[in-house]
Amino acid sequence: MTSVRRTEVYRELEDRLRARRGELRQAIQSGLQAMGEERLARDIGDVGDDGLASWIQDLQEVDLQRDTEELRDIEQALERIHAGTYGYCVDCGDEVAVARLRAYPTAKRCLECQELHERRGGARA
Repeated sequence: MTSVRRTEVYRELEDRLRARRGELRQAIQSGLQAMGEERLARDIGDVGDDGLASWIQDLQEVDLQRDTEELRDIEQALERIHAGTYGYCVDCGDEVAVARLRAYPTAKRCLECQELHERRGGARA
């Protein structure tokens, strides 16, 4: 792929990352607000079943954690775009396949290095 075409793809991916970042920020804000309201309702006794309330709160916390981790990955990808290092594997320095970036725009490793990273017990990144 030519460098001009790759740059066009990176711009497209940057737009996708920015849009997803906005969605996540909204979801996190809404989730934090909902958790606050849920805790307040439980504290004043509006929730009835404490076990169910606790389970719902746990699910909300898991959702918030997942969204926060994805937001962090997006911020890091945007930083790499602006630094000129986006699309290059952080381990070996080779180009990350465009197909991989399209499927997973926050990818920071080529597929080979990612598989090695995961075999060694590292997180998906």
